[in-house]
Amino acid sequence: MITKETISAVLPLAEDLTRKNMLLTAQVNTPLEQLINTTNVFSQGLLNTSSVSVESIEEPQELAANYEQESSNAAHNEQIDALVSQVSTVVGEHLSFARNVVLDKSNTFIARVHADIEKFDVNAISEFCVKQLDLPEPLKVMSFQNDLRSKASTTYLEPSRNFRFAEKGPQELMELVQTGSKAFDDAVTKWLAQVGTDFLTKVWLMFFTNSIGAKNIESKNFLDELDNRDTGVDTALAVFLLAQAVNTKKPEDSGMGEKELARVADEFMDPAAQKLLKTAERYGADVKSGVLISRRDTANKTVYVNRSVYLDWLRAGGKNEMLFGMLVKNILETKVEGINANIDKAAQAWDQFKAVSTTRYKNSIATQFLASLHTNFFTMLKDREQLEEEMHAETPGIIEKINEYFNEEIKSVNASDIDNVSDVCYRLMAKCRYFYTDSYKILSDMMSAMKESQSMSVKEAALVATINYIADYICDQIVNSKS
Repeated sequence: MITKETISAVLPLAEDLTRKNMLLTAQVNTPLEQLINTTNVFSQGLLNTSSVSVESIEEPQELAANYEQESSNAAHNEQIDALVSQVSTVVGEHLSFARNVVLDKSNTFIARVHADIEKFDVNAISEFCVKQLDLPEPLKVMSFQNDLRSKASTTYLEPSRNFRFAEKGPQELMELVQTGSKAFDDAVTKWLAQVGTDFLTKVWLMFFTNSIGAKNIESKNFLDELDNRDTGVDTALAVFLLAQAVNTKKPEDSGMGEKELARVADEFMDPAAQKLLKTAERYGADVKSGVLISRRDTANKTVYVNRSVYLDWLRAGGKNEMLFGMLVKNILETKVEGINANIDKAAQAWDQFKAVSTTRYKNSIATQFLASLHTNFFTMLKDREQLEEEMHAETPGIIEKINEYFNEEIKSVNASDIDNVSDVCYRLMAKCRYFYTDSYKILSDMMSAMKESQSMSVKEAALVATINYIADYICDQIVNSKS
């Protein structure tokens, strides 16, 4: 039966329709028409009460109070039960297909496209970087520099042999290089935190052992390693600390006599000390003379700067973009004074490069994104569920239709949609591959509901979609018979 609560709820709508001179009726031969045919108002069928309007009822609320008793008839109840059964079956099938087939395929589609995006070209401007060069913390300790001077000679020779210690883990090596001086040991700890304890282990395997583990590391020439622009200073420091430690503490697994151990240690410490002292002297001279840029690597879009000078320059208003502009313009100034004198040229060069690069990147990304969508969509189309296979078998030209819908829908996709991959993939999958279902509407309602409420579950979102779907189903059976 129709309850008074229902009547009360629809009365405001009825009044609004009356004011707008609208008369809503059911379409012919629809379930809604059949239901209305069994519904009575004051013992009259609804379809035969054109003379009855809200305006003609002196007390609309009285209708709500009295109607409930008039609506309890078997024909109406049977019809509404049948309608509920019919609608629930249809809606259940559509919802199940949308959630279990279309949503699953869409999620796979999304995952594949995301995997492709990870491999896409990056904007060239994002590859530019500034790397700060600084002395390792232990090298800033003056007493350590004095130790280096006592070990450094004027000759720069390759050690005659390597040590023959057993392999040691990171913790053992960290303990080995501890000197007992808190200030210096703290500096070593800080340095190791930057380079990683694995670096110390690698150096140990490379020059201090002849074990099986060492054979897994490519044989290195010591002086060549010291000359490495990226790791040479850290290698020199690690070797000096380790060689000094084994010479002082004389571990039992050296495989050498004390004199031999001391000689080999000196052979390693000598060139390492020279490398470290020259680095400290050059860095100090550069800082004193205001050398900001130590070197440039155009191929890798990297500017190497002296940290102390660089930080002062930033505090005075300098920006990385100036350095990048100098790199692309090939302005070879290295000192602060010369760099500042070319700020305008550098800024203009960077702005031009950034504009061109960004345009090229957007075009490239758009092409790659569209290609990924196309490739993955049609690759996945070959994998079909049984119900889908049956639909394809019953529908000649369905692949062509899918192609048509895809080509039309893809026209609205651009590079900015890469930030909304999920929405794009849901749309393409539901509107194109499954165009013959209501999956797009169902999934759209679910996604919208979940966006509006971040805490909403998929089950709750499905309920919202179901309510909307039923409402649309009923509304499609309603027409305005009066204008």
